[in-house]
Amino acid sequence: MNGSIIRELCVLSVFFGAALSVAPEGSVKSIMGILCSVILMSVLINPFTKINIEIYKEELAKFNQLERQFELQGEQVRQSFDRLVIEQNYEAYIMDKANDLNIILDEVDVEVIAGGEGVWLPHSARICMATDTPETAILSKMLKEELGIDEERQQWSRFE
Repeated sequence: MNGSIIRELCVLSVFFGAALSVAPEGSVKSIMGILCSVILMSVLINPFTKINIEIYKEELAKFNQLERQFELQGEQVRQSFDRLVIEQNYEAYIMDKANDLNIILDEVDVEVIAGGEGVWLPHSARICMATDTPETAILSKMLKEELGIDEERQQWSRFE
């Protein structure tokens, strides 16, 4: 609705209010009230009768397409976020297990892959440690047995 329609409604409302206040009580005032209401409603509805349906359909189709794009982007962002959180949880789990074995790790980087039904499963691990100890073999075995990360997908390195 633009400003001229609002102004027109206000002027008509004031005019009709004044006319109704001087109208004699009874059926004349009731008929004038109904007539004023019909006129105000027609002024209010008139702009909506000028809507081009074809343009409206095109704009609605564009809006629906944008909505689908936003939904897809939102789902991708959610999946990326879920993946990052799960990778961090696996990394923290490995750090805790290493700590239990008195292994000092500098960095752990776990990569997950999508499993069935949207579940993220650990696929590989890159582990950087200070020194190679006999407990490292125990940790490597735990990664294989508990997380399913085979030894060929475990990359061990030492930092200096």
